[in-house]
Amino acid sequence: MIDGGAAKHSDLIFTYLRDTLGVTHIDYIVSTHPHKDHVGGLSGALKAATVGTIFSPVWEYDAKPFNSFLKYVNEYENTLIIPSAGDSYPLGGAIFQFLTPLRDDYEEVNDLSLVIRLVYGNTSFLFMGDAELSAEADLIMAGYTNRFDLSSTLLKIGHHGGDTSTSLALLQAVQPRYAVLTVDGDKDNGLPSLLTMERLNTADVDVFRTDVHGHIICYSDGETLWFVTQKNAQ
Repeated sequence: MIDGGAAKHSDLIFTYLRDTLGVTHIDYIVSTHPHKDHVGGLSGALKAATVGTIFSPVWEYDAKPFNSFLKYVNEYENTLIIPSAGDSYPLGGAIFQFLTPLRDDYEEVNDLSLVIRLVYGNTSFLFMGDAELSAEADLIMAGYTNRFDLSSTLLKIGHHGGDTSTSLALLQAVQPRYAVLTVDGDKDNGLPSLLTMERLNTADVDVFRTDVHGHIICYSDGETLWFVTQKNAQ
């Protein structure tokens, strides 16, 4: 499980995992970074199921949602692991790899986001957290030097479609066929950015958006991806 939304989503996550999916154990939980709209809801997952390994880019952060997350981590006697770029882990028939952190001196907390690439058969997924242009530039360079393979069938768009993420250079490196964008639908916050949407359109990427499609479920059989959404795009 990667991120959990805000604290207000905690009950929804608990109910979805426990009642809808019948999940009693989660192998891995990743808090991509300590901002409240990503870590706040993870307490719901920690209450719903036992957890094997928990990842975070930091051990501490002065904010209530992150400290609440730590409380549940400590109750289960789990230890947060700060992964290194290149660390890989098995997940059933898939494998995922942490591509960041590539530096620890970013000025923006968003750029500390743990970026993950998951490969299952001939399909692949790149989860960007809230990584912005500085982290993207380092990631692209790592791809150009063949340190990492960035190509992915699906891109989980960084920073909710803000214009300081998802550069054309990243799209060229990843070459995604699909993208998933999580945005709350509040048009006053300017998300997703029109610039980001234009870049995705230029790159000919099929985009699924939570503000348009509602809940989005992506399935893979190792060869093909298909999507089930809560509602059809208008």
